[in-house]
Amino acid sequence: MIAPDLELLWMKIAGSIIAGLIFFVSIFSNISLKHILRIVNLQPERPFIFSVFNLRSYFLMVIMICLGITLRMTEVIPLKYLSFFYIAMGIPLFLSAFRFYYFGIFYQKAVKKQK
Repeated sequence: MIAPDLELLWMKIAGSIIAGLIFFVSIFSNISLKHILRIVNLQPERPFIFSVFNLRSYFLMVIMICLGITLRMTEVIPLKYLSFFYIAMGIPLFLSAFRFYYFGIFYQKAVKKQK
């Protein structure tokens, strides 16, 4: 007999992947594209590293990190349920990072295309 938590594991994983993809398409795709265009349009040849994102984005990152740590440390949400959110948030973050790396590799083409 399979443990009750493992019986529907594939459904939890599939659901979190679908939720992550929806979250990427609906929110993270637009945000990452906005920041990529911001990077391409930066004026100096070697811009300051923290000028990549705006202040609001850094604030949002701090809030998300603190919320993640707080949820994990306080165990308000049991870890078996919190894992769903980890996967669902990890997928759009991974896809956004991949998009940044792609544009980083082809930066010169993106700059020429934008201008």
